[in-house]
Amino acid sequence: MKDHKEPGQRINPDGAASVHKSPTLSFQGLSSEEDLYERPEAMDELHHSPQRNRNKLQALDTLVIATIHSLSNRVRTASRILLQKLLVDGRDDENGALLEEMVSQLKELETASPNKGSSRELSGTLKNLKKIEQVILVLDRILCGENEDF
Repeated sequence: MKDHKEPGQRINPDGAASVHKSPTLSFQGLSSEEDLYERPEAMDELHHSPQRNRNKLQALDTLVIATIHSLSNRVRTASRILLQKLLVDGRDDENGALLEEMVSQLKELETASPNKGSSRELSGTLKNLKKIEQVILVLDRILCGENEDF
């Protein structure tokens, strides 16, 4: 009798009855507990989900670090260009020498080998920020004078 069906059974297209368990899981394509038995790799997916989440967070961390490093490179380059503009104004005193030295140091950082890996990008970001701080101090000295305080 093909029309008769026990509770929890379902009729497959080939006419055979199979027990259908209620859907209790909803994890990456698992629609029922039965999927755990039909797909052995599904159990691995459940056990490795913390690892997957950790990998996603690590990927996000890597992206944030790379983005911050890229931003620090752009700010450093903008600082160098600003100092070069001041040099064009014909600074030939000690401030001119200071500007030339800072431009030279900033150019050296730009020609350094590309950073691979998060720790090197973080290191490069710190170097950039230190140089940018020096540029701001030089600009303050040149534009506002040595002896002026806030």
